[in-house]
This record gives sequence, C-alpha cells and structure tokens, in this order.
Amino acid sequence: MAIIAGGFLAVSMGLAAGGPIPGTNAASGARIFEVKGVVRTVKAGENTVVIRHEEIPNYMAAMTMPFKVRNAQELSGLKEGDAVSFRLNVTEDEGWIDQIKKSEPVAFARPYEYSGGPLRPVEMMRMGLALPDPVLTNQLGQTVRFGDFKGQALALTFFFTRCPMPQFCPQLSKNFREASAQLKSAANGPTNWHFLSITFDPAHDTPEVMKEYGDRYQADPAHWNFLTGSPETIGQLARQFGITVTPESGSLNHNFRTVIVNPDGRIRAIWPVVGNMATNIIVEITKAAKEGSVVEIPKR
Repeated sequence: MAIIAGGFLAVSMGLAAGGPIPGTNAASGARIFEVKGVVRTVKAGENTVVIRHEEIPNYMAAMTMPFKVRNAQELSGLKEGDAVSFRLNVTEDEGWIDQIKKSEPVAFARPYEYSGGPLRPVEMMRMGLALPDPVLTNQLGQTVRFGDFKGQALALTFFFTRCPMPQFCPQLSKNFREASAQLKSAANGPTNWHFLSITFDPAHDTPEVMKEYGDRYQADPAHWNFLTGSPETIGQLARQFGITVTPESGSLNHNFRTVIVNPDGRIRAIWPVVGNMATNIIVEITKAAKEGSVVEIPKR
C-alpha cells in the first residue's frame, strides 16, 4: 500500500515466497517477519522507504507499500532498484522495518489484477447531498440499500479485508469497533445509528470473507454492516465519494474517506484522512442522531 501523491495507496498483490521468523521482538512485543523486496523510493527525510516486497505467508500478499524505519541510518546508501532483505515488525497499532540489507535480485510472479469494473464519470458526493441508493450485499448475504437506514445516523468508509498494515484499513475498522462499543454503552446515548464498511475489492471480499473479518472486530450486525456489490456498482460508488480505485501496473491505488450521514440520508461530513478517529465519529454520530445538522468539510 505505497502512499503516493495525494495520500493514495498502491497495492500490488502478487505471489512469491517469504517467511516469518519464529517468536516476537522482545523489546516491542511485535511479530517479526523476514522479507525480501526491491526499493522503489527512498524518503530519508520522512524515515520511509517504499518497497515492492514478496508475499509473507499467513500475513501479507506481495505488495508495494511504504515502510517506516525508526533509525534513519537504515536508509543510508539505499536507492531505487536495490534488492533488499529486511525484518518487518508489526504490533496491533503500528508496523516498521529494520535490519535492511542489500540482497540478491528478487523475482516476482504475475501481479494481482483488480476487477473493479469500468470507470465512468460520476457526480461527486458532497455535504448536503442525499446518498445514492445502489443495491449492495452485507456480510450475512442480505440485500442492502442505503435507503434502508433512513432515520439512522450513519458512518461509512471504504476498505478491503486483505489490507495488513495496522495504520491503514485496519485502523478504519478499529475506529468503528471503538466507536460502536462506546455508543452502545453510553448512558442516554443515541440508538438510531449504524456503521457501514464498504469493500472496494469485491472479487475477493465475499459476504463470507467479510463475515469472518467482521467477527474479528466484534462487529454487531445490528449496528455494523460490511458491504459488497458488483464491481461496476462498487467502482462507481467509491468514486462518487472521492475514493480512487484503479488498476495501475498490477496495483490498486486508493485513498481514504470516512463519511457521516444524517438520519434524513444527507451527507453531514466527509473526512479524507486515516488515523484514530473514534472520538470524532462518536461526537458527530451523536450530534447527527439528535440534531441532523451539517458540519464543514475539512479542506484538503
């Protein structure tokens, strides 16, 4: 999921070989994996290197993505095209690499092809507009439309289940998990709310896959649906909300949106960022459920 201009992510899902190191990093409690790849970009000023890496069995498909380093010296002497081996450290909240060394050339298999359907011009969603009403399917295999949630304050976002790094799509799901737990337990809190996580990888994210994914986040279907649909429907819906998901050299490019919707079905707020936003979601869902007013969209 390499971050490129405008905050986009490039994800390449090929098939190659890699392997985990047994055990954990004693100092951080992180899971650790041995990985090989090829350097795409070095951002020394940001302590970041973008690497196209091989598959990490039982954890991550082959991808092109940015990795943080904690020691800037790890990037010394690296340049685009260098084959490297490195150690990936992953905790529940973050991931970083270390022990970067130049290695023998790495061979990659044919990359994953995204089947997001044809792209057509769409009207961009903005504050005050009513939600579109496409036919979707939830994690229980039930047909769902946004119109089914009239009278409820909504939070929706876009994700895909194979996203492995804690800072990206999993953070969006953590936001919903935390916000839903707090809303359900709040004394005198609203009850007319619902969360919608919409996949932009419909070829892989079937209802069964999303049900298993949702169970990992303790998702209550009464308040949280994971939605998929036809590639054409998903492609158009994502683009209406400013999510760009297009194939590029075997990659998926995408950015972020979290959207708050009033009970009347009109968009209240759009946040084009990722991060710990549970508190923001709770505040705006509560206001939307009670007031239904619109807030200003952040400038990006």
